[in-house]
Formats: sequence, C-alpha cells, structure tokens
Amino acid sequence: MILGAAAMACGPLHAQAAPDSADLIRTNSSQPPHSTSTGTASRQADWKGVRPGTTTRAQVEALLGRPASVRTGEDGSTQYVYAPGAHLAFNRVIFGAGDVVTLVGIGLFDEKDRVKLSELKARHGAPKRVSDKSLRDPHAEQSIYLFPIEAGLWVVADPATDEVHGATFFDPASGEPDIPVPQASHHK
Repeated sequence: MILGAAAMACGPLHAQAAPDSADLIRTNSSQPPHSTSTGTASRQADWKGVRPGTTTRAQVEALLGRPASVRTGEDGSTQYVYAPGAHLAFNRVIFGAGDVVTLVGIGLFDEKDRVKLSELKARHGAPKRVSDKSLRDPHAEQSIYLFPIEAGLWVVADPATDEVHGATFFDPASGEPDIPVPQASHHK
C-alpha cells in the first residue's frame, strides 16, 4: 500500500520502544491455535501478538502502545507507524474495515535484530522464492520469500547470510498477497 501525504493528528505521542528480535517474527507455539472467522485453527505468524485479520486497533494499542505517527493511506486505510522506522514508514500496522489489522510491515534495520530465514522455515514450512531481488535494495543479494499462505508471511532475506531484513504479515484468509518485486526478477 502506498502512504498518503496527509498525516492524521494523534495528540501527544508515547510510542513504545522497538520490540526485541525474539518478538519480531513468531508463531505463538506456546498458545493454542486461534480460531479464524471460518472456524478453522491457525498457526499464523504475528508481530508482538498482532495478527492481520483478527487484531483490532484497540488491541494493537494495548500490545504496542501509541504509534510514533499515524497516517492515512491513499485507499483511506489508517496506518500506525512505530519506531525505529517512523521516518521511513517501516514497522507499520495498517487497519481496514472495522478497525481490524489488514497488514503489518516491519524492517529489521540493525543486524542484532535480524532473525534467521532458517528459523522461519523451521516454524512455518518451506517458502516459495518469488524474486531474486527486492525493491528495498535491487543491488543487494536479497530475495523475497513467500511462506505457506496459512502463515500469512513474506520476507526479504539474504540467502547467503540467512538473515531476514524485512517482513510483511498479511491475513491468510485474503489469499496470496501482491508482493512488490523488481520487474525483471520474478522467480519461477
């Protein structure tokens, strides 16, 4: 989603500190699977407990605190942006109809915060490599991986170092997401 130029006023900001890397990309394996709107069990990935398709704005604020900024997307969605990427629009939570989270996008800027691609593969199954390059840095050796739909997760990772540099969480019920990839780098 593209961010709109207009930002919404949100009063005094008391944004929570950036989460620890252990909290960034996980499945709540210690918790029982939650029920989806169709009544099926899910082992959906989440960011600090935020799951697209089920978590509400009030729950996000209870889990993450106040955002560093609030924006309105071109599609009218509300977007909360959290530190440390507030100026870059990373670490954002996007809300759709009914104030339910539709998408979460995070950037792992510091090496100490990065998780291993191999750890995500162990938790969520083998991903599909959808691109040999990312729009984040088309000159870097970073590929885009889509995990099985039920995980609701795609990542930008460096296969040589096994490090994840960014992740997007989506509602698995919405199907395969539109993943922005450089034009000539689709992986078949």
